[in-house]
Amino acid sequence: MAPSLVLDYVWGAPAEAAFAALGRHGLTEDDADIAYIQIGATAGAEAAVPAALLRSRRITISGSGAGSASVQSILAAIPEYMQLITDGRLDTAVQEFPLSKIEDAWATAQFGAARVVVVAD
Repeated sequence: MAPSLVLDYVWGAPAEAAFAALGRHGLTEDDADIAYIQIGATAGAEAAVPAALLRSRRITISGSGAGSASVQSILAAIPEYMQLITDGRLDTAVQEFPLSKIEDAWATAQFGAARVVVVAD
């Protein structure tokens, strides 16, 4: 049974392996629609999509990023998003650093555990 949703944070060779696995071989009862969302590219910037996959499945491949939504829809969502943060319904991992510790802030930001915010001393 094929998944109906794939969230791909790695792309590259792992995406190609996923495409090979998702391709239908012969006639089967599995005719699920598949939404394949490309989010990140830690394993590579490119991945070949086999023509056979596109012919054998109802699959939609799209991206999630700044260009995947209109500027109008992003701007319209900001007040709601800010309200979620204000109400405490959205957990935002933030680590603050004073400007005097900017080197520490840069070093910490490379690990990506929390959003680094630099504030005035």
